[in-house]
Amino acid sequence: MRIEIGPEGKIVGTKRVSANGQVSGLTEFVGQEVLIILPGRNGFDTGAGGEDMVTGFQKAAYDHIRLAFRQYKELQELYGSPAEATKEFLKKVAPSTFHNFLDQVDEWVKEQAKTAEEVIEKTQEEPASSPKKKK
Repeated sequence: MRIEIGPEGKIVGTKRVSANGQVSGLTEFVGQEVLIILPGRNGFDTGAGGEDMVTGFQKAAYDHIRLAFRQYKELQELYGSPAEATKEFLKKVAPSTFHNFLDQVDEWVKEQAKTAEEVIEKTQEEPASSPKKKK
């Protein structure tokens, strides 16, 4: 159901029904169709209270976390590792000249690590030479 209130529409508020069945304050609406909402015994039910809203937010957060975890598991099964997921993503998004870039960077890092290890080994093998004193 959709209720629209136009530029001249208004919400009248509460009105008391007289003994002969007339609603006071609605004389300006004579001849027009009006919507009258009858409240229950305790007045209007405005819907959820504070406790219900908190429970709803907790349920929504729980459902969201459960969905995210399920999607995480699906991606983990699909790609295996974050590195593989990154490679697949870059293959789809990056230009073709960029595709081998990660492999080249990996090779460069391995070469640098190997060179660093060799330098460390050499410095550990060579005894520290003491400077000779001049007379």
